[in-house]
Amino acid sequence: MSLTFVSGWAGYPELYPGLAKRAEFLLPFVGMDERTIVRQLQRGGDTLMAWSTGAHMVLKYWRAIEPHFGRIVLAAPFLDFTSFTPERVVRLMLRQFGKDPGAVLHQFLKNCGCPRTVACDPAHAEPLAQGLRYLLESRAHPAHSGGHKVVLVHGQHDRIVAPEASEDILQHLHGARFLALPCGHWIPENELFVLLD
Repeated sequence: MSLTFVSGWAGYPELYPGLAKRAEFLLPFVGMDERTIVRQLQRGGDTLMAWSTGAHMVLKYWRAIEPHFGRIVLAAPFLDFTSFTPERVVRLMLRQFGKDPGAVLHQFLKNCGCPRTVACDPAHAEPLAQGLRYLLESRAHPAHSGGHKVVLVHGQHDRIVAPEASEDILQHLHGARFLALPCGHWIPENELFVLLD
């Protein structure tokens, strides 16, 4: 079975080491812009799994991506990031990121409920800042097709994107299943692996 995983903002492989080994692991903004990720996904495969911003990108380009996969798992997805995390918070992150990207990254992962931390490579500071600007502007409007192959997974205690974001998406993807988990924005890897069985 082929597996492709599209991670989220600052969703480095260290956050999902098992998936990084097992899947084709795509990291937005750091080395891959949105267009490159979409082109890569159009190659298709058996299963597509995407977390947070990665899930947003899949939804944004739904018509171009959905037909190429047999099943799709979207973890902590959203159509519009600033509907759940206020724009002022993202702009504050951007300002602080310019001064101390490591501290912003550490606090973000803590707010995600992730037990791991990642050092911020100085070379990644500008691509990650571009990612924050992307979150201020990007909007997704998925088509109704393909919902039968979709599972939406959301943490009940998500402090970044409220579970209501998945409920909004269910209105667009008829036939999709929704699974609420007792976690935050970061979905534990073992929970995601269960969905692959």
